[in-house]
Amino acid sequence: MTLHAYPELLENLKSKGYRDGYVSTSVRHGIALQIRALRRRESWSQKQLGGQAGKTQTVISRLEDPDYGKVTVQTLLDLAAAFDVALIVRFATFGEMAHQTADLSTDVMIVPPFEVEIELGTERERAGAAKLSADTTAMRPTCTARSALESVRTEPQPISGPLGSYVFGQYQGKQQLRERAVT
Repeated sequence: MTLHAYPELLENLKSKGYRDGYVSTSVRHGIALQIRALRRRESWSQKQLGGQAGKTQTVISRLEDPDYGKVTVQTLLDLAAAFDVALIVRFATFGEMAHQTADLSTDVMIVPPFEVEIELGTERERAGAAKLSADTTAMRPTCTARSALESVRTEPQPISGPLGSYVFGQYQGKQQLRERAVT
């Protein structure tokens, strides 16, 4: 999704201060709302979620407060384990963020736990897996890109998963590459 789909937001994002505030607010509110929605999906109190995640009720209360903002990746991993869902943390374009935050309704924020995800496999997911498998079979890297990792590139490697996920390769840091070259 490009930012041109959100003309008013695009205009505001021309200010660096606005961009910084937009990211901060979107992440804080999105995380807090999703934690609350997932807790309610389980019909857990804050204390019960805390017990599942190894946190106190007051920590859970702070995490559900969009103004708190001191969430660590480890805490998110603990919560993902408690909810039995995956966690994705990555940098993105502002267009992706705008698309992801366009709808923060409870329906969008609730994701099923693993066992339910498996049981609810839909025809759409199966069709998507078949298309993904067909598309990725023909995929090959077409060029080498200069990067901070000195253009390390590997051939695509298929991995197993519920949708036949495909991984393009593993990239290692400069130090690991140097260590490998020495040994």
